[in-house]
Amino acid sequence: LVTNYKDIIHIFVFRSSGQQVNKHTFSMLQARIAGLLGLSVVLILLTIQIHNRKINAVKGSNETSSGPWESCVGMATEYCEEHITSLASDVYFSVIGVDDSVTADYDVSRVRIRQTDGIVQVSPSRG
Repeated sequence: LVTNYKDIIHIFVFRSSGQQVNKHTFSMLQARIAGLLGLSVVLILLTIQIHNRKINAVKGSNETSSGPWESCVGMATEYCEEHITSLASDVYFSVIGVDDSVTADYDVSRVRIRQTDGIVQVSPSRG
């Protein structure tokens, strides 16, 4: 009966190789598995958080095709683009840094998305 990850290490690593259980090796494997499990949990939680932001932005949105799209703030740029495209199919995107300088021309089809590290920082709008 497997009751915890220590038993799993013992069964799959040591029994399959015919080795005796070395306490040092066992401790190292135990630490690596614990680290991998912790990393997996963090990645799953981040994925859920990003997905929930996307869902909440679309569900609770009173936004129209004219913008601005305030619900995009804090969202990944890709999800923001999907959200805006679902409301306004006539736009194209210019993804830029928060402090990047831009041209002064006004284009109603262009939506500038100001981001840092792939996360929207300012409400995107037409122009």
